[in-house]
Amino acid sequence: MKKIELLAPAGTKEAFYAAVNNGADAVYIGGKNFGARAYAQNFTNEEICELITYAHVRGVKVYVTINTIVFDSEWDELTSFLDFLYQTDVDALIVQDLGVMEYISKHYPSFTIHASTQVNVHSVNQAKTLQYFNVKRIVLAREVNLPLAKSIKDQTNLEIEVFAHGALCICYSGNCLMSSFIGKRSGNRGKCAQACRLPYKLGNNPSEKHYLSTKDLITLEYLDKIIESGIDSLKIEGRMKSPEYVAITTNIYRQAIDSFYDGKSFDINQAILELQTAFNRQFTKGYLLDENNYSITNIESPNHQGILIGQVIGSKGEYLKIKLTYPLNIGDSIRIVGKESFGFTITKMKDLSFQDIKSASKECFILSNHIVNNGALVYLTKSIKQTLHTEETIKSNYKKIACFGKVSLQDNKLKLEITDGKNTVCVLSKGNVEKAERANITNERIFEQINKLGNTPYYFKNLTIDLPFAVFLPIKEINELRRQAIEELSYLRSKWNIRKPKIASPSIKPINVLPIEYSLKAKVTTEEQLQAVIEIGFQEIYVSNLELILKYQKQYPKIKFVYYYDRIAQESFDESIPYVSSNIGLLNDKTLASSIYLNVVNSYAVYYLLTKGVKIVGLSLEMSKEEIINLINNFKNRYGFIPNLELNCYGYQEMMIMRHDLLGKNNINGNQSYLIDRKDYTFPVLKIKNVTKILNSKRLHLIDYLDEIKQLGIRSCYLDFTIEDYKETKEIAKMYYEKYYQKIDHSLSLRNSTYGHYRDGVL
Repeated sequence: MKKIELLAPAGTKEAFYAAVNNGADAVYIGGKNFGARAYAQNFTNEEICELITYAHVRGVKVYVTINTIVFDSEWDELTSFLDFLYQTDVDALIVQDLGVMEYISKHYPSFTIHASTQVNVHSVNQAKTLQYFNVKRIVLAREVNLPLAKSIKDQTNLEIEVFAHGALCICYSGNCLMSSFIGKRSGNRGKCAQACRLPYKLGNNPSEKHYLSTKDLITLEYLDKIIESGIDSLKIEGRMKSPEYVAITTNIYRQAIDSFYDGKSFDINQAILELQTAFNRQFTKGYLLDENNYSITNIESPNHQGILIGQVIGSKGEYLKIKLTYPLNIGDSIRIVGKESFGFTITKMKDLSFQDIKSASKECFILSNHIVNNGALVYLTKSIKQTLHTEETIKSNYKKIACFGKVSLQDNKLKLEITDGKNTVCVLSKGNVEKAERANITNERIFEQINKLGNTPYYFKNLTIDLPFAVFLPIKEINELRRQAIEELSYLRSKWNIRKPKIASPSIKPINVLPIEYSLKAKVTTEEQLQAVIEIGFQEIYVSNLELILKYQKQYPKIKFVYYYDRIAQESFDESIPYVSSNIGLLNDKTLASSIYLNVVNSYAVYYLLTKGVKIVGLSLEMSKEEIINLINNFKNRYGFIPNLELNCYGYQEMMIMRHDLLGKNNINGNQSYLIDRKDYTFPVLKIKNVTKILNSKRLHLIDYLDEIKQLGIRSCYLDFTIEDYKETKEIAKMYYEKYYQKIDHSLSLRNSTYGHYRDGVL
């Protein structure tokens, strides 16, 4: 059985060292741009080179993230970064954008591509589709359970990676626009503001809770099931986390994995306590292991919880008396939860005789400037012992590699041979060795000089000095011999990948796409909305309810009804009905259009979708007018024509789609409610089949830009009706219809409306 890979995160050099030195098989990092953790420290090009060498010398792989959406205006910068990475020995790229995958697969034949979780792969067909790009590995959506993950693995030749530990997104990956719509900070651009961690009111409940804040994932207790299912890689989340956190989580999962393969016992309860101390928002086993849908979130707090270690039972002056169930030390950080919650680091402790102590395990007094009622709970949030234990592993040369060395003579030169068991180097001294007569260098002295490997990642498990006589050679030459041998060994250990030449101008597959007429469409959710837009005169209607299409298409044979296939839907349907696909697993020549939720923001992604048979490509809601112009111009210059593009021009845009049953968990009857944030904005919440959707508080309203949008070359616009009733749907549809087709100007002022990102774009 191939051993499962342990993949650890690093956002700083110290975290990188911590990951490598605590047993990671691979580490994922990001450059200064194009990574989904833009607010991590991340790495310069020079640092990336340095870290790849550091890791490879120690037998560890490095993956670099390019897991944001990329605009055409950024393509030169992207290409420069890819060219740089192609010259390095990076082991794989983690990619989200379909256009970036298209570009890499055509220009950089030796790059290994891992499809990011942002691609939102949750079906076999999606995984198979990605093989077009020569993708080697899929990072599955966090909503995929283990049986489905195994099925995807069994039905493809792809490696499968799953998240094993760390923070979870409440929304399906790559489908969250909440941060983007609320504050222009796009999660798809690596700049998520974590609006899901904020407090909200839900429905008529007046109390604020963290309804969208997920617990942290832990799979430690179920590693045997994950490994036996054939999963290839276990991923720890946390490029924004501290080096200490990376060290602790990596070390514990390393021990657990090794214990499974070696058939040894593992103290899982102690390990969980250590993980809880390092960081937890409470733990969940996640959808991977079929967690109860209601148990995914912790609505009380989005912050680190620590572990419960005791309670306050009294006080004496400035000291609180604590009854403990777990050891406590000076230097530990604690949080006390009573009528108020506060935290601090312990600086003074006393025993029951009020004598100074450094630690306690039963009862003690601790210095505090707060007045606390008896019964308040005490949580350990940071362990000084844990911190001190991890500090050594964060040092760059903590992990040493065993070598075997031999010093001998060859052709009157001193010869140093070093092997690590796989690689062998032989180095000869520059000068000839003389037989010592007066001043000689003993074998012990040669041993001492060759054995000085202090700042290198090596140590000699055995070093033999095999010389027939005492020799004379300057000490500096012996030192140079050692330095050169170590340098050559490191070079051999660090070079893993052989690259084929970059293809500067790959052949372009011709595509035959007939231009469509300029048109305005309506997308409807309910039957009364459908009736309203039919009465206005719409001839092409997107319908998300397949039963409505079957009911109305015979009655209105001249109207083109198009099934709007939802992003997470799994059921099959009659593909003779034209459809819009939000799922890359359904892209083929029967697809009328690709939806706006495929995050298409560049000309390469458009080209790829057209090659799959798509007739109309929906553009991302995160595109600005300027970026649309760039996309169209670049596409036309490269491929010779303007593609059929579609833009959503009206509607309450979906900010989130989640598997979590928000309404059911919180005892909200029915399939519709709303969230209210701290600024009193109201966000509609809809429960549709097996998913929950959160809509923007403001509706997109681009009626004033319809003519301009047509002039840009956008051949299709559509109105998206979700929660509007019959009257409102008909009024809005009529205004847009007359403006688009008859150029009748209407002063349609809608409350809580927005231009979205059309004018200003995203950050």
